[in-house]
Amino acid sequence: MTVSFIYYTVIVDTIITLLIFIFSMINSNFYIALIIFVVLLVLKYLISFNIKRFINTNRLILIQYLNLLSIPTQFGIVNKRKLRFAFIKANNAIIEKVDAIDRNELVVLLPHCLQRTSCSIRITNSIDNCKECGNCIIGDIKKVASKYNVKSFVVTGGTLARSIVSELKPKLLIAVACEKDLVEGIKEVYPFRVYGIINLRPEGPCRNTLIDIDEFQKSLNRLIK
Repeated sequence: MTVSFIYYTVIVDTIITLLIFIFSMINSNFYIALIIFVVLLVLKYLISFNIKRFINTNRLILIQYLNLLSIPTQFGIVNKRKLRFAFIKANNAIIEKVDAIDRNELVVLLPHCLQRTSCSIRITNSIDNCKECGNCIIGDIKKVASKYNVKSFVVTGGTLARSIVSELKPKLLIAVACEKDLVEGIKEVYPFRVYGIINLRPEGPCRNTLIDIDEFQKSLNRLIK
């Protein structure tokens, strides 16, 4: 990669980020800003002609975009929850453009709140400790992870998750969490690629949560060879 190309890429990325911010502020409408964002990304892709560089660069732009739009959320101009959902959806769409990887290069990170609060079995050491009693979703996740032979970990928080990522250095992560934790996690572990699955919270946050098993299985089908 030449120095001139690096300068060109930085300049283009900076201009795109500024345009996104300006248009989002003028319209005060996140969805219009998102459409503009996608159009600009397509234009940049047509210029760059390099899909891998496009993906890696534009995940960073997406994060910058989120950071910029976090400012108007403080004033109620942009809905924070909708912003997080849209960020995760856009992030996943970018991740899906990457070539499928070997299953041993993928790691699944699960929140401990998927386990039933009444369960006394410790699964943070190993998901294999789950007895598959059917009282929570962990048993179903274990079966799917075993079927696809992928490494899966139940984590108690960001510190343990970062430790696993740092140690294993996977090419791709599938992370399950609430939208807030997913957004923060995607930002924190960049440039590691993270595909996010938002959990379901019928009893409120951080308690007996669920995931859509079909969505989990479909993500594995799409992302691994």
